[in-house]
Amino acid sequence: MNNNKNNEIENNIERKKDKRNVQKGKKKKSKIGKFFARFFLVLLILILICGGVFAYKVQKNGGGLSGLTATILGTNQEVVKNLPPVYVVLLGESQNLTDTIMLVKYDPKNQTASLLSIPRDTFIGTSKATATPYDKINALCQYDYPEKTVAKVSELTGIPVTNYILVDTAGLRDLVDLIGGVWFDVPINMNYTDKNQGLYIRLTKGYQLLNGDKAEQLVRFRHNSDGTTYPGDYGIQDFGRTKTQRDFLKAVAKQTLKPQNVFKIGQLMDLAYKYIKTNMTMTDFKDYIPSLVDYNSDNLKTDELPGVAETCNGYSFVIQDKAKSKEVVSKLFSDEPQTTGSSDNNTVDTSAPAQTTQLVGQGIKVQILNGTSNTNTLTNLKNKLVDNGYTVVKTGTTSSTSKTTITNNTNKDDKTSNNLQTIVGLGELTTETSSSSGADFTIVIGQDY
Repeated sequence: MNNNKNNEIENNIERKKDKRNVQKGKKKKSKIGKFFARFFLVLLILILICGGVFAYKVQKNGGGLSGLTATILGTNQEVVKNLPPVYVVLLGESQNLTDTIMLVKYDPKNQTASLLSIPRDTFIGTSKATATPYDKINALCQYDYPEKTVAKVSELTGIPVTNYILVDTAGLRDLVDLIGGVWFDVPINMNYTDKNQGLYIRLTKGYQLLNGDKAEQLVRFRHNSDGTTYPGDYGIQDFGRTKTQRDFLKAVAKQTLKPQNVFKIGQLMDLAYKYIKTNMTMTDFKDYIPSLVDYNSDNLKTDELPGVAETCNGYSFVIQDKAKSKEVVSKLFSDEPQTTGSSDNNTVDTSAPAQTTQLVGQGIKVQILNGTSNTNTLTNLKNKLVDNGYTVVKTGTTSSTSKTTITNNTNKDDKTSNNLQTIVGLGELTTETSSSSGADFTIVIGQDY
C-alpha cells in the first residue's frame, strides 16, 4: 500500500517537472522566434534601403541601361559625359599572324563610331623587287610587338594612335557563344581545308544563326580550296574578307549591346582577361561601357584602306593608294588632324602634295644613337622620322643595348612624346634634361627594334 502511494507521489513530481520543462521550452522557442523575426525584419529593411540607394544612383547616373551599367561598374554620369574620343588599333590574331587589322574610333559624346580595315597583305617593305611575306603588315605581330603594327597603322593612315587591343580568335568563338550566337547573311558558300592550321571551313550561303565555331570560320575565310573566292563586285580575296569582317563585327556589336547581355558584364570581362592583350587599363575600358550600351550599331561607319593588288617577287601584296586613302580617312575621321602618312616610293599617289598639312614631327629635333650592329636600322629610322617632319640633328653609335629608349631632353609634353613613340613603333619613354646634344629627344635603338 505504502509502495503504491510512493509511486503515485513520484509520478506526480515527474509530471510537474515535465510541465515546467515544456513551459521553459515554449518560452525558449518564443525567444528564438522573436530573434529571427527581428533579424529578418532588419535584413528586409537593409535590403530596401540598399535597393533604394542603388536605384537612386542608377537614376542619378541617367537611368536606363546606361545608368544601370555605370552604377554596376562604379563610375558616374559626370565621368561618362566628359570622356574624349578613343582611338584603338584592333588586331585579331591566329597562328601568330594577324588576320584582322582595324583602326577604330568611338566618340561617346556624339555617339559615333568609325572602323577602317587595313588589308593584312598591305605592303610595308622598301623594295618590291626583293619583297617577301615578311613585308606584309600582318607579319609584324609575329615578333610579339603589337606596337610595331600600331606604328605602321599610324603611318599608313596619318592618324597618331598608341592604343591597341590584340584578340585571339578563340576569344571571338567564346564571345559569340556567350551572347547566344549572331544572325548573319553568309555571302557565298565557303569550303576550305588547311590541315596544318587545323582550319576547316564549311559554311553555306544565306542568313543564319552562327555559333562561335562558325563565326571563326567566317572571319578567317579568304578563298575556297578550289581557288574560287568572293565575286568581284563584293571584293575578291583579302578585300572580300575584310568586308565580311566589318559587317560581322557590326552584327556582333548589335547582339552584344542587347539589354539581356548587360547582366553578362562579369562574364564578358572574364573573356577579356583571358583572350585580350592590350596596353590600355581597366579604367580606360570601364568608363566607356555605360555609353556603349546606348550606342546604335547601325550608325557605325566602316570602310577599307584603299589599295591595289599586285604580285611582287612572286608574292601577292596590296599596294596602298595614298590619294584615295586620304579621302577615306578624312570621311571616317573628319575631326582628326592628319599627318602625311607613308612616303614609300612604292605607294600609289597621284595627287599633288597638300600645302597646309601639318606634319606630326614638325619643329622637333631628334638625335639617334644606334645600340645595335645593324647600320640599316639607323638609316631606316632616320628616314621614317624625316618623312614625318622631324629634324634629325645628329646620329651615331653607342654601346649594345637590349631595349629601345626615347629620352625627352627638353620637357616636351606627353602628346609630343607619345607621337614620337608611335612613329618609332616602340621604346621606353624617359626624361633627362642634362643632354647637350641640342636635340629635343634622344633615341637609342635597341635589339628589340
